[in-house]
Amino acid sequence: MTKHHNSQFSPAEEDTQVLNSYLYRRLRECYGSVVVAKPGEPSQGEHVPHDHGSRYRFVHSGEYYRVNCPFCVQRRAVDTRQRLWIHHRWGVGLDQNDDMNRGDKFWWAAVCYNEGCMDRPDNVAELRTRVYGSIGRDRHAPTVTVLTPHSPAVTLGIVDWPGQCLRVDQLHHGHQAVQYLLSRGFDPQVVGPKYDVSFCQDIDARYPVAHNKLIFPIKMHGNMVSWQARPPYDIDFSAAGQPKYYNAPGTNRRLMLYNYDASKDLPWCALVEGVTDVWALGDGAIASFGKTLAAQQADIIASTWKAAVIAMDPDAMDAAKRIQAQLNRIPTVLVQMPEGMDPASLDHDYFWDLVLSACAQQQVELPNS
Repeated sequence: MTKHHNSQFSPAEEDTQVLNSYLYRRLRECYGSVVVAKPGEPSQGEHVPHDHGSRYRFVHSGEYYRVNCPFCVQRRAVDTRQRLWIHHRWGVGLDQNDDMNRGDKFWWAAVCYNEGCMDRPDNVAELRTRVYGSIGRDRHAPTVTVLTPHSPAVTLGIVDWPGQCLRVDQLHHGHQAVQYLLSRGFDPQVVGPKYDVSFCQDIDARYPVAHNKLIFPIKMHGNMVSWQARPPYDIDFSAAGQPKYYNAPGTNRRLMLYNYDASKDLPWCALVEGVTDVWALGDGAIASFGKTLAAQQADIIASTWKAAVIAMDPDAMDAAKRIQAQLNRIPTVLVQMPEGMDPASLDHDYFWDLVLSACAQQQVELPNS
């Protein structure tokens, strides 16, 4: 991708679209294209106990700027999917009106989701020098201003299908989507009727990316509030430079849990990462659509269920522990997945054996009603 080192930006482009216009502009100058994630959303945080007092963490992280990680090439893993996420307060810290950790400049709030490059202090130092240069040392350096708008009220809406979609149990046996589901161990005659899994044949012009994709509707309170699209095949999506999943635009993942309606009347839930994990486990399983849990999702879980089983993929135990801390209002059980396995690939009975074993080891009794 071409880098634009001396780009010029109009005040409107620079100031009105992002919370930290200086950081956004410098990232564009240094690294070219910048994707704004969670645009306009301010961060919210809290103190958590630490060995040497306390430290700050995000409850809701807010706006991020995504660029192709310049350090991945050092590990022979070129990033083409803008997997380096830089928080809008990176290098700035908290609002000066906030007394919590005022001296923390949030240098830790940049994460490479491709190769973990920002775990290396030398990479952090290089990025810091390139983006901010002499700010903080030179009295003539520009002042960085971070906007702090009020967070708008977030609600769930009702969405339409992304086009003409046919449920997978109504497709012919040789159809690519049917064969893909069968190869993953899922019966279209089961997941079609139960989860309304469908295939998008003719698209709405607003959603061209959904064409020829599997569509997983997300329903809450009896309404379809979003959908997730996925190609009916497996490739190296990172190398191909395309996303594996595509979510309905304009919808708020932070307010959603997959399979909520079928599970909300049960006494406890099993929280997993993705939709196929839910299919494997059935009612009682809900998905957060990833390894993180938004504060709103945590509130929904804690107010709906009396306890929760947390079953993330084997490489996400640190994330699972953070989720456990978020759900501290209800009893929780952490289930360690066998290496190389996830809930979708485990035998159903074996998974529940793991749950019972984890309950016994962690001395947690799941409610029956």
